[in-house]
Formats: sequence, C-alpha cells, structure tokens
Amino acid sequence: MQTAKPTPSTSSLIPARLAALRTRMRERGIDAVLVRSTDRYLNEYVPAHESTRGWITGFSGSMGDAVISGDRCVLFIDGRYTLQAAQQAPEFESRTVTLGTSIEGGWLAFLQELPAQGVRTIGIETDRVPASLYETLANKAQTLGLQLVATTPSLIEELRRAESQAAEDLALRQAPIWPIEPALVGRTVRERLALAKALFASE
Repeated sequence: MQTAKPTPSTSSLIPARLAALRTRMRERGIDAVLVRSTDRYLNEYVPAHESTRGWITGFSGSMGDAVISGDRCVLFIDGRYTLQAAQQAPEFESRTVTLGTSIEGGWLAFLQELPAQGVRTIGIETDRVPASLYETLANKAQTLGLQLVATTPSLIEELRRAESQAAEDLALRQAPIWPIEPALVGRTVRERLALAKALFASE
C-alpha cells in the first residue's frame, strides 16, 4: 500500500479544480458527477495522465471512485487505501467500503442520500462504465428519481485540457528571449552557414 503524500503543487490545485468543475456542472445543469478510477479500457491500473479521478481528487490509489455534488465530495475506497486517501485527498470525505462490498456497491448505496440533498441529475463518464454496471446504475437512478447525463468527453477531461493549455501558454510567455545579432538579420541561410564555417575555421 502506498502512503506517500501528494506534492504540495498538486494538492494545492485540487480546490481550484473542484471550483472549476462545479462551475461547469452548473453551466450544464448537472447536480453531481460520478468519477471512476478506470480508463476507457476499464483497466484498474491507469497512467496518471488518463486518470480523471486522480486529477480531481489527488488520490493515486489503483481503485477508488468519487461522487462530487455542489456541496459534497465523497471518495469511495477499500480498506487498502484508508490512510492513503485521508492523506492525499483531504478535500474529500473518504468512505471505506465494508469487507465484502465493492466500491461500486458503496457509491450505489450512497445515491440514496442524494435526492434529499437536492440532486436530480448525475453526470456519468459513460466510456468508463461497463454496460452491466451502467444498467444497474440506471435502474437505481430511476428508482430514486435521478436522471443520468452522459458526459463524453467528461467535464474533468475538458478542464484538464484547459489547465494544461493555460500552463503551456504561461510557459511560453515566461520563456527567455535572445536577441539576434544585427549582422545576421536579413541574411540568407547560405550566408549564415558561410559565417559559421568561417567561425569554426578560425578556432
């Protein structure tokens, strides 16, 4: 079991990411989102750049799903990750599922609490949910009067791309600028190569 804490730079980004996610949820009319630990191929072990769950929670364990609403963030994990989740995802309420209960079973049961909190719509990354689980989820949602909203690409992927682009733009703006010698301005490639050849010949 890994217990390493996230780097300060990562953990400090989580509140801003959650705020941005909630803004996007309001824009789309989505009250809560389900964020799974798998990738599009439903793998358990997912590279960091493919993990929407890791990006929005800071939790790096191999398994653990999250439900995020307007005022709650709940991370469902198994007993291997109780300590790690508390360390890496302090913005989230960590719920360790009981022995014999799957992580999916944990958040399926949690859905019962959502209608009383004003949740009516749930965003689902449908490319990260197997058909059998989606059918179970849809039946549960119908029983509770909840509407599932497919978000593909997911809201989190959209936010991650925007954050990455902003970081690239900032890096470009902060990149050092070197002046070009006036003697080189306007010269052809052939002329510049000749100058370089002369320079190396003189050494």
